[in-house]
Amino acid sequence: MSIQPLPGERRPRPRIETLADLVFGLSLSIGAIGLIASAPTTQSEINSHIYAFGFTFLVLITAWIIYTTYMSVLPGEVRAITFLNVALLLLVALIPYL
Repeated sequence: MSIQPLPGERRPRPRIETLADLVFGLSLSIGAIGLIASAPTTQSEINSHIYAFGFTFLVLITAWIIYTTYMSVLPGEVRAITFLNVALLLLVALIPYL
């Protein structure tokens, strides 16, 4: 028997959501480190690096917002949802390397 939270009350975060936040944060950090890994020599290279990071940032933040919105309304985690979460997190972790 589980106690359902009241409509305005916050529920405890499952571990998969905490892992997802960690992966999204690390992915953004790796992308930012990639900006300083290879020093651009011209203004056009600087601009292209910033545009690429900005695009990656928008994709990751949008995915994170959608993810947290959907996960906050799901009643519980089942095997299929956990598998899809892991697949999503793998794709998110690969984004900075593309």
